[in-house]
Amino acid sequence: MNKRSFKQLLTKYRSGRLDQPGERFVETWYESLEITSEDPLKDEHKSDAIKKALQTALFAHVRQPQKIRRINPWYYAAAACFLFAMLGVWMLNKPAKELSADTYTMIKTGPGALKKIVLPDSSEVWLNAGSALRYNDRTFAARREIYLDEGEAFFSVVKNPARPFAVYAQGISTRVLGTSFNVKAYRKLSYASVQVKTGRVQVNTGKYKLDTVTGSQSIVYDKRSGKTIKNTADETTPGSWVNGITVLQEATFDELALALKNQYNVTLTTSNAAIKRHHYTINILQQKTADETLKLICAIHQNKYRKDKNEIIIY
Repeated sequence: MNKRSFKQLLTKYRSGRLDQPGERFVETWYESLEITSEDPLKDEHKSDAIKKALQTALFAHVRQPQKIRRINPWYYAAAACFLFAMLGVWMLNKPAKELSADTYTMIKTGPGALKKIVLPDSSEVWLNAGSALRYNDRTFAARREIYLDEGEAFFSVVKNPARPFAVYAQGISTRVLGTSFNVKAYRKLSYASVQVKTGRVQVNTGKYKLDTVTGSQSIVYDKRSGKTIKNTADETTPGSWVNGITVLQEATFDELALALKNQYNVTLTTSNAAIKRHHYTINILQQKTADETLKLICAIHQNKYRKDKNEIIIY
């Protein structure tokens, strides 16, 4: 990240316009400074020098007025930039070891692959096909945070009231103490969803609370409009794909295509606009072949399909 981008990030952080992953990035950066005896802000002489320099920078823009007046917020921004610059000079002189980047455990799955993960706190995660998640090895014990960068995952979280568990995914965050729930957040889909099997979770977007979702409920967040829909779900549905059953309810053609890509590594297409508008309610069973599943899909709207290598064309 270049200096300009980082300044913009800090400006958004100060004004409260960053989402939670962005805030966590800035806070993690700040914590990585690891205040030591070499910290100029803890050294009395260096600290005084920085304070005097900061005062000089401020007075260069704000002359002592005869009457009390409100200071333009721009001056505060200038002062903040100066302070960040001073911190930057200090950081450049810190040993490379002290500035080492956070280390993340990153896990990915390809088409047709499911993976079970046991986290450091003994919580369990099932990662669906075509998915990717990561967590910070250094901070996970203190802050149980997971980043679902792509895809779908089912979580069984060990209860720990002192350390809530959080999942960040595609504009939403899910915060729990201990429960089981499913998060679906593929980039190709226009929505992200959270389905709760047991317990209760809080779903947010940025700093704003969307809703509290309890067992056998789900919430769907439209990534484009920001609107949410809360539904009652069959308690057997959340994470059913872990047991080889992908449940699609009134799914769009794009959702269907994504499910088939993940399950069979095939690309589903159509040139028929009417077919693109169809919706599909179907259970895709892992033990069924691609041909068996496609026959069921085509039977829903009386369509046909043909193959061209890994491409499936419905007409």
